[in-house]
Amino acid sequence: GNFRTLSFQEGALALIDQRKLPQEETYVECRTEDEVAEAIAGMVVRGAPAIGVAAAYGMALAAARHADSGAKAQRRAIDRAARALSATRPTAVNLFWAIEKMRARVRESGGAPEALAASLRALIALEADVSPAQVAVQVVGAPPAHPVPVWSGASIGGGRLEDRLPPPALARVRGRVDRRWPPGPYALASAAARVVEAVAAGGSRRLFTCFVADESGRTASAPAVPVTLRAGGVDEVVMPRLSPSERVQLDNALAADA
Repeated sequence: GNFRTLSFQEGALALIDQRKLPQEETYVECRTEDEVAEAIAGMVVRGAPAIGVAAAYGMALAAARHADSGAKAQRRAIDRAARALSATRPTAVNLFWAIEKMRARVRESGGAPEALAASLRALIALEADVSPAQVAVQVVGAPPAHPVPVWSGASIGGGRLEDRLPPPALARVRGRVDRRWPPGPYALASAAARVVEAVAAGGSRRLFTCFVADESGRTASAPAVPVTLRAGGVDEVVMPRLSPSERVQLDNALAADA
């Protein structure tokens, strides 16, 4: 049959158990970086490319599970995951390549705000009775304490949000922002996986909302901004146009998080 070596769904990495092929098609589910490390060490997944991709997902799971604690805690989780995954196959070149790529990029960015942006898109779509794919809204600032949704640039199907939603619905959406953080574990893991997949594929021109360090590499108070991605990680910061009130909110958010 046609086997899937690995897949990511609902916050879990599913690995085909290669120890049981070809007699059985059995999958091992991993929801944490430790479970991924155990699967790699136990020869559940074999072959250099598959090992490297599994390790990258392990790093993503670690980042997702600690994303609501802020960028600093997320970096510590990534470093711990890197050590655990590195110890599984000391001679696997692709394993170390994937780990170092992910480790380097987490010092520059973290994908948890993408989960918040996706949650807002879903909330707006529900109010407008459209697909989330038709909704565009960006988030900047310093989640979790100080997110700044860019309502002035938000749209549904290319039309301005305030023209597509009646005032009561718009007020409901804006009033629920604080309750969208922290995103659930599925949302966090899925957002991290989307970032990993875009980087692994060589980049994407679609916008992702990430924590991004400044040029000095300081990430303790990294802001959340929309970015495009390349093979190495963040390609370009695409700062949205802000209204005067949103600019004040952003300045206050960054000052409070400094």
